[in-house]
Amino acid sequence: MKVVIDDRLPYVNRKNLGGGYYYPARLMGSKKSANGAYWSALFEKAAGKFWCTYGHVEGGAPAVAFSMLTGMPTRHIYLPLTSVDKHFKDLEEAVAKKWMMVVGNNLAVYGLPGNHAYSLMNTATLSDGTKLVKLRNPWGTEQYTGPYSDSQLTAAQIQELDHVIGDDGVFWIDMNTFFLVMNWSNIAMYENWNTSKLDATWNRSNSNLNNWTYVNSQTQDVVIGIETYGQKQFANTRTCDTPEMPDQVIFSL
Repeated sequence: MKVVIDDRLPYVNRKNLGGGYYYPARLMGSKKSANGAYWSALFEKAAGKFWCTYGHVEGGAPAVAFSMLTGMPTRHIYLPLTSVDKHFKDLEEAVAKKWMMVVGNNLAVYGLPGNHAYSLMNTATLSDGTKLVKLRNPWGTEQYTGPYSDSQLTAAQIQELDHVIGDDGVFWIDMNTFFLVMNWSNIAMYENWNTSKLDATWNRSNSNLNNWTYVNSQTQDVVIGIETYGQKQFANTRTCDTPEMPDQVIFSL
C-alpha cells in the first residue's frame, strides 16, 4: 500500500509560561534530527495518515513500525516465556545478522521511565562470563542507574566494552537485570525472503469460518504474518466495538 503526503507538518505554537518564560514553538510529533533531516517526522505523518489520525500513532508497538519501515517479518518475544541464556543467544544471532531490535519495559525502575522502548544495539560477554546488552534510550539522555550503568562500570569494564561515558542515552545492562526490567523484545528479521500472499476475508461474527493448511515443501524457516485493518484505521474509535468497523474485514495472510 502506498501513502502519499505533502511536506507540511503540524506544530505547537509558542506558549507564554509567565515571568518572561516561554515554551518554544515546536513540531507536534517527531523532531528533525541533529543533522537537520526531517524524514522521521514525514514518516510519522504517513503513519498518521495510514492509521487515520496522529492520535492513533501515539505510543503503539515497535513491531508495527518495523513492519512498516522494512516490510520484513518481525518477531515479538515475550520474556517471561523464554530464558536468559536462550534469549541472549537469539540477540547475539540478531546482532550478527545486523537485524534491528527494540526492547520495552512496563515498570519504572532504576531511573528508567515506564512503558518505554529502547533500541538494542549490541551484545557482549565480559571476561568473567557476565552477559550484557547495549541499549539506547531514544530520548538521547542517560537515565539508567542500575547494575553496569555508567556510574557503576569499572575502568576495566569500560575498556572491555569499549564504552564511552556520557549523557547520550546509551547504556549497558546485564541480562539478569534485563529480565527483571524488560518485558519483551522485537526483532525485525531483515532477509531476502521468498514470499507468497493469500487475500481473504475474516467474518468477525464467526472467527472459525475459514481454515488454511500450509505444507512446507522443504526444510526451511517459515514466517506467517497477517496484515489486516485494525480499529485504529477508523478515526472515531480505539476499539472494534463501533458501527464503523465492518463485519467483513479484508486481510492478507
